[in-house]
This record gives sequence, structure tokens and C-alpha cells, in this order.
Amino acid sequence: MLAPGTACVRCRWPSSTATCTARRCGFSSSWRACFRRARSCCSTIGAASAPPRTTASGGRCASSSPPIPVGRRSPCSPSAGTDRPSSFMPTGSIGMNDSTRGVSDRGRISVNAGYQLIAQAAVLGLNLVASPIIVHGLGLEAYGLLVLVGITTSYFGFVELGLGRATVQLLARHRARGEPEDFVEVLWTATAAYLVLGLVGAAALVAIAPLLVKHVLNVSGSLQPQAIQAFAIGAVGLVIALQRNVASSVATAMERFDLISRVTLATGALQAALTVGLVMMGAKLIGVMLGSLAVQAAGFVAYFAISWRLLPNLLPLRWTVQRLGAIARLSGYISVSQIVNPVLEQIEKVLIGAFAAVDQLPFYSVPYSVAWALTIVPTSLATVIYPAMARLLSQEDRAGVRETVRRSTRYIFVMLLGPVVFLILYAPSILTVWMGADFAARATIPLRILALAVLVNVLSWPSYHLLHAAGRADLTARYHVIELVAHVPVSIYLISRFGVVGAALAWLLRVCLDTTLMFRAGSRLTGVLLRSIAESLARGAVPAILLLPLAILARPAVDASHRGQAALVVATIGALYAGSVAWLGLGAQERSVVRGAITALFVGERGTPRES
Repeated sequence: MLAPGTACVRCRWPSSTATCTARRCGFSSSWRACFRRARSCCSTIGAASAPPRTTASGGRCASSSPPIPVGRRSPCSPSAGTDRPSSFMPTGSIGMNDSTRGVSDRGRISVNAGYQLIAQAAVLGLNLVASPIIVHGLGLEAYGLLVLVGITTSYFGFVELGLGRATVQLLARHRARGEPEDFVEVLWTATAAYLVLGLVGAAALVAIAPLLVKHVLNVSGSLQPQAIQAFAIGAVGLVIALQRNVASSVATAMERFDLISRVTLATGALQAALTVGLVMMGAKLIGVMLGSLAVQAAGFVAYFAISWRLLPNLLPLRWTVQRLGAIARLSGYISVSQIVNPVLEQIEKVLIGAFAAVDQLPFYSVPYSVAWALTIVPTSLATVIYPAMARLLSQEDRAGVRETVRRSTRYIFVMLLGPVVFLILYAPSILTVWMGADFAARATIPLRILALAVLVNVLSWPSYHLLHAAGRADLTARYHVIELVAHVPVSIYLISRFGVVGAALAWLLRVCLDTTLMFRAGSRLTGVLLRSIAESLARGAVPAILLLPLAILARPAVDASHRGQAALVVATIGALYAGSVAWLGLGAQERSVVRGAITALFVGERGTPRES
């Protein structure tokens, strides 16, 4: 019998039964060590040499047969009868073999986070370069419409009702358990549900577009027809975007963030280049919108092609009501958080306009944008730990889950502590160079408070993803509703008394409550002691504490009138911080993981602790 942890070398799905679970394979063996070196179909990972044995079907184990000649297809290959290769299938226990389990999870998460960070940073840089050209080419009003259509379309994405995270969780669960048929059924069921919800959202957006353009938005009469057409194009883009999201869930559940990052970078570069090219050729709003629609379609095609390669049994299409019910049960509470969370993040801006003055809003929104930009690094890590936690929980690897939570929380803290301290110390100089001395005088304190609040907030992200991966999204939904009920009156009081500083304080208090609740829930679920996390964070804070006196002494040198000198000082302190983090904030094993991640990112696959 093939034991748990065994896998088909050809189709790479694991099997806990005597027969390979991939339908195209069907190799059966009563001996759990069919030779992988003999290119047999099924193999126990790490099996040693053994004499040939008789299979359950009466035949001989493939280890006693001559190796399959190069260029010939095995009769039990999952691609037999089809031209599609399965080389992208995950290895071992659907993505991780036992021989690398000890270090593979940490290494895989580090490498995947690195891929995500590089792709997101590159796309952000491209957009920063392209934005001035697009603004000048389209004009302020048309560019404003382009932004509004994008924001409105994104908000209408709430019609997916949390199905995205629920789908990834179920796919990761079936992947970890070696259930390819269930995996594909969930995928096609989610695809059908996304299509229906996308069409409903698109129809609603098209229906209200004339009302928005003519009565809500202050659009000039000459641009109103274009604006209505732009919303219609955005509605089509909503349907495509939802299908692209469900197609990308295959690579996400398989933790193939190398592929996801390549698609992200390619579509981001194509979007920026195509938009700039269209604007320079004289295209107007509708032309730019159609170009964006084409890029979205290209992204969907890319993710579908990846899914086609990763799943040899993708066809025929199949879905069931039972699968839809399972997805809906998981997504219900997730949708509550997805609706409440944006309100929690943006409500202060509305309250500033209502209880202070609209002209004070820039002194809060600009510091908020600067502080929130720091989250690009932890976002890259948080994105990859969700499917990893879902997989570990499905494998009942509680020790792996605890270690993932503790280490990811610490990594986020170490990565963000230095930049946050930098913002707090040098906020006046940064704002003076960027926005002017008068603006800096009124926005410095909010920036300092919000930078600290962002650090507190992102520490809860691993616990938040853990609760969702464990199917306890009900807890996060309840916490967010509680926070909203408490946050609104506190914000009104503090904004009425202290203006934008009060708004920043209210947000800090809210994220402190959120982090406390998430930590407590995660601790109860996994057994990770808060004391253990606190000790880990204390070690991660050592580099920042040691460099704090130097950073304070260097403040006079960081002057707006000497930008070259300021840049040199900041670069020196940053290099010292990175070096001290490597040697004081990380252990020897962690440094080894980081080196492996860097090698995988910039050198190649050899020696990397991630799946192929």
C-alpha cells in the first residue's frame, strides 16, 4: 500500500491509497517503495533501494523494468493521451516533500514574499513614472474620471462576497490532502459563482452610471457621454477581474507565487506602457479604458494558461451545489470583514470633513498615504502566508502553524520598525521637502502617530490570516463590527477636540484594540503564547534600539537645504540597520533561510527551499 506522504512522480499528486489518485495514472502497487530512480509512476518520497515486488494487479513493480527511454511516454503518465505536460505540478505532498519539511516552509515563504515584493515594487515604480505623462495627456478632468471609474469598479468588487479567500482556503485544503478531483470541482464551482456575481455587479454598475455621472459627480456636460461609456467599460472589466482572481487562486493555493509575480509584473508593465503609448498617440479616456480592459483580459488568459499547466485534470468542467454551499459557508463572515474593513480604514476622513473642516483633510490624508506606503513589505509576506497556513492546518501540522505565526510576526516587525523610526524622527524634513514648510508644520504630528499605528496594525496580519485559514472568519468579522461601533464615537470626540491629530490618535487606538483581539484569538487557536511573541519581538527590536542614538544625533544633518548630505546620512543609517538586523535581529537558521531566498531570487533554483 502507498502510505501517506507518497506521491506519483509523474502526476505528482500524493496518495494515501494503493492507487494513484490522478485519474489518468491509476498505477497500483502493494509495495510502498516503487523506485523513483527507475522512473516508475508512483514513488515514496525518499525511498531506499529494495528488491522488486509484485503489484496488487499481479504485475511487477516498475523498479524491475528497464527505465523508460528518453522521449517515450510512460503508459501511466497523467499526460498519456494528451499533449499537455504536467511539469508544473507540485512535488511530494502536493508541493513539499518530507526531506525538506524542516526548512522548506520558512524558505518557501521567504522566497514567495520576495517575489511578491519585487513585483509590487516594480509596478509601483512604473506607475509613478507613468502617472505624470497620463495626467498631462488626458487632462485633469479626464484623469479624475479615470481614477473615479477605477475606484468605483474596485468597490463593486464586494459582490464577490468573500468567495476569493474561501476558494483559496478550500483549494489549499484539498491540495494538502491529495484530493485532485475535489480541487477541480471547487475551482469550477467558484468560477461559475464568480461569473454570476460579476454579471450582477456589472449590471448594477451600468444601471447607476447615468445617475452617478449626471447627479453625483461634478462632470462637465461635454464629458458626460464619455463618462457613462467609461463606467460601462469598467463594468466589463469587473467581470474579467473576478474571473482573473479565481483563475489566479490555483497558483495561490499551490503557493506558486513565482508565477503570480511574473504575471503581476508583466501585466503591470504592459498596463503602464500601453497607457502611456495611447496617451502619446492622442487617445482619450475611452481609448485608455479599452487598453486597460485588454490588459485585464491578458492577465486572465495568463492565469488560465497557468492553471491549465498546473492541473492535468482541469477538464471536463464540473461543479456541484454542495461545493457552492461549502464555499458560501466559509465566505459569509469573510464578506462581513471585507465590507467593514474599508469603512474602518477611511471613516476618519469623512468625520474630519463633518466635525472639523474639509480644508484640514489633506493634513491627514497625505500622512496616512505616506505611512500606509510602508505596508508594501508586510503585504508581500502576508499574501503568501495565507495559503501556507491553510495547507499546514489541513495537514494538522500545529507546530508548523505556530512557528509560521511567530516568525512571520517577527519578520514583519523587523522589516517595518526601522522605517517607522525613520519616519517618526525625520517627518518634518520629509514633509518640508515634499509639501513645503507650512504643510509640514501641520502634518508632522499626524504622520508620526500614523507611522506608529501602521506598525501596530501590521503585527496582527499573521493572526488575522491564521483565523481565516482555520475557518474562524466569524471571529474577525465580530471583532471588526465591535471596533466600528467603538471607533466612530471615539473618533468624533477626538476629532472635535484635536482635529487631524485627534483622527490619527483615534486610528492608533483602534488598531491597538484590533491587534490585541487578533493576538488573543490566534494564541487560543494555536497555543502560541503571547509571551513567546513578545520575546521574539524584543529580540527584533535590538538593532533599532542600538541605532536610535545615532539616528537622533544625525537629525541636524538631515536638512532640507542639503539634500545630498541628507541622502548620504539616511543611506548610511539604513545600511547599518540592515546589517545589524542580519546579525542581531535574526538567528543563524533565519540568516540561512534569508540567504537561500536571495539566492533563489537572483541566482536560480539550486539550493532553494521552495517547491518546484
